[in-house]
Amino acid sequence: MLDDHIEEFLGHIESRYTKSIAGEILPFQVVHCPRGIEGIDTYTTLGLSNYPLVCRGRHVLQELMISVLHEFAGLHLHGLLQQVAIRSIERQTAFAHGDVIASPHVLFDEKPFYSLYTTKPGFMPEEFISYSTGDGDKIGFSILLPITPAEEKYISLHGHERFDLLFIGADVDMLDLNRKSIV
Repeated sequence: MLDDHIEEFLGHIESRYTKSIAGEILPFQVVHCPRGIEGIDTYTTLGLSNYPLVCRGRHVLQELMISVLHEFAGLHLHGLLQQVAIRSIERQTAFAHGDVIASPHVLFDEKPFYSLYTTKPGFMPEEFISYSTGDGDKIGFSILLPITPAEEKYISLHGHERFDLLFIGADVDMLDLNRKSIV
């Protein structure tokens, strides 16, 4: 069961968000696992994968996650994740590695992030990232990383592969919302 898979790798699910900020019942949950990885809080969708989505011409099952250092856990990350997942269902499109999800406003007060970058959660083992269901289906987990306007522009100009190499070599904790832009 997907709940068990999430708890095996991310720790106990402490909170389940089943309603939007406006109070509407969601077709999926956002769950909060604050103690699975020391110092990191993770929010992940649970049930988004019940909706086959199209990604680069094929149908995929996807769950989305946001992880941040523990000190930033109170930033209503569940609401942000809900909005992105709802957008995915409405568009019937999964977010691919390297996609940038732009926002018309700052994501978090007093932080320089206006967009989310979709990638594999590289700090997690492959057994977590690609979950095999009992039916033989595969569910992929993608992480959403907040990025700055300069980083978004870099991705647009040079591609996500070069950005990935840049942030791997930058020795910057991408889960730290106090981090500086890497470009």
